[in-house]
Amino acid sequence: MADFRALRVVLNCHESSETAELRREVTAMRSSLDRLEEAKMACPALFAREGDLFVHRADRRYDGTDLMDVFEYLGRTVGSGTQPYVTPPGWLIFKHVDGAWGIEDGFGAVNGGVRDAIGAWPQSAYRVYDNNGNFEKGVMCLPPEKCYCFRLHEEMFDDDVVHNDIPTSIEDDDDDEDEDDDGDGYE
Repeated sequence: MADFRALRVVLNCHESSETAELRREVTAMRSSLDRLEEAKMACPALFAREGDLFVHRADRRYDGTDLMDVFEYLGRTVGSGTQPYVTPPGWLIFKHVDGAWGIEDGFGAVNGGVRDAIGAWPQSAYRVYDNNGNFEKGVMCLPPEKCYCFRLHEEMFDDDVVHNDIPTSIEDDDDDEDEDDDGDGYE
């Protein structure tokens, strides 16, 4: 490239203003594409296709476990429901398919689960409602800004990278010395 510039100087040949403007536009587009690739790495859920599987951590900071739940991406909401059960348009829809507690009922689902990690409360604000106010359990929708911790399932369990320390269920978390011996739900 430098040789051509030197040749232009010797020959007193200058770029036209249109060519210079085009060069600036191409440079700006390349920069935008680089940022887009960074965004895909930072928040892959925004670029998901229906059927893609994602993992998300639970909010387990009080006991130090790293439980993960698995979700299937179902698409984006179109805006549905009637007051007071309304689903906003453009939110990402995820269905819980595997993991320790899920996102609906039970101690872990509502205390230290994925909803706590995301901040998706109250549950009624993150449901996908039909026009009759009905919803499917185990399915939630989230605004794009709450989706940054979802990671592609393949990334978490890629053969090239060893992730043996990522349990997806209570049974997978064998290294916990404290166990519930009497079955009351407490250690």
